[in-house]
Amino acid sequence: MRRVLVGIAIILVPLALILAVAQARAFDVLRREALALEERQKELIEENRKLVAALAALSSRERVGDAASGDDALVPFSAETTVEIIVTTEGELDG
Repeated sequence: MRRVLVGIAIILVPLALILAVAQARAFDVLRREALALEERQKELIEENRKLVAALAALSSRERVGDAASGDDALVPFSAETTVEIIVTTEGELDG
């Protein structure tokens, strides 16, 4: 009986060590992947901040006004060129 227990221990101890090493290696691979993803996330956040700043600069009133003043196809807003249409609840047009 004792020989059987010693034989099982001789088999199980190296097997347990091999499994522990395999698990540590898998953990290390996942840790490295997580660190790479975190770095990529930081890069994307920084790129997003730059794009938001560029969008804010491009959509500012001064920028839009400058672009509109240089375009001959755009007509300035005036009360004479504006038509207001009011739709009533009965579906009839008024105005």
